[in-house]
Amino acid sequence: MKIEIFEEAMCCATGVCGPSVKKELIQTTAIQRHVNADGENIIIRRNLTQNPDAFVRNHQINDLLKKYGITVLPITPAFYNQVSHYH
Repeated sequence: MKIEIFEEAMCCATGVCGPSVKKELIQTTAIQRHVNADGENIIIRRNLTQNPDAFVRNHQINDLLKKYGITVLPITPAFYNQVSHYH
């Protein structure tokens, strides 16, 4: 199984850069490494700063960003329909 997480613009995905450490990002990184270690499943994190082309190529994510702005991030394409119904 492959899960993509599209995240807001950050200087890094780990959450340890900048003036304050973001606990949620550190936890996400730890979970990602654990899941990816077995080789059967993979979590891919897309950062708006580092991977802007991924946001453009994914039409669902691109549509949400155009319609609602960056407030929809972080999101996975699997939740596209749910977000569309809530806004």
